[in-house]
Amino acid sequence: MASTDTSPLVLRDRRRSAARLRAGVLLLDAGGGRRRIPVAAIERVDVSGSGGAD
Repeated sequence: MASTDTSPLVLRDRRRSAARLRAGVLLLDAGGGRRRIPVAAIERVDVSGSGGAD
């Protein structure tokens, strides 16, 4: 089994946070901690581009 750190898709933001999708779980690394959110629990995702509000 591959480790979470070798996930092929890693999304990063300007604050050095990272999001990985792994085995039905979204892993959010931010502020020195990690949150595990089951994909089934995600109702909505909002995204803004580089010109969007923070």
